Amino acid sequence: MNDPGSYAVQYDPRALKELTKLDKHVTRRIARAKGKVESDVPYVRERLLRGHSFTSYEQANVAWLSWNEEIARQRVHGTHGEVVAVRAQRDHAALLPLPPTAYLVVERTTRIVARDGFFSFEGRRYHVQDAKPGERVELVLGASELEVHSLLDGRRLARHERGRPSRVLPDPVESSVSLAQVLSALPDPEVHHRPLSRYQEAIDG
Repeated sequence: MNDPGSYAVQYDPRALKELTKLDKHVTRRIARAKGKVESDVPYVRERLLRGHSFTSYEQANVAWLSWNEEIARQRVHGTHGEVVAVRAQRDHAALLPLPPTAYLVVERTTRIVARDGFFSFEGRRYHVQDAKPGERVELVLGASELEVHSLLDGRRLARHERGRPSRVLPDPVESSVSLAQVLSALPDPEVHHRPLSRYQEAIDG
């Protein structure tokens, strides 16, 4: 992210940590893996599509299924040296079951806390008790809730249920009290009466 107070570019430490992990597994393999990933396209084009014409998607799908089972999956793969169908069975058997709970995907953004200790997001105002007015805080957005974290030390400051207002309530019509009724119900204050000459004497000294 860009720091408005300087020209230096600052990066989120969490992003740098994840990039460091990915660098060991992905970045160094991109040069030699890119061609292998994309090689499936010319392989299918040259061995199945070239020299054949199909009059419908259904006909093309039938031809592909037959070619895939009888030829493509029975060949010895050039990289791992195994029959593709055999290697696929072993890979499928090694897959672990899905976790019992869904993978939590979160989004992050920031907001500035107002003088009253609230910030606005998605048409609602949320309170942050431990934040200072004018402080920028980070919002970690889940599907049904949001967490507020300090950008200074990463502490979680608050947690709220996330949601837009479903509707705006109209002004009450029934069982409402007018302002005149409220004022008439107030007790009469004690008023001290003074002649205007007293104020003129104070002005003249």
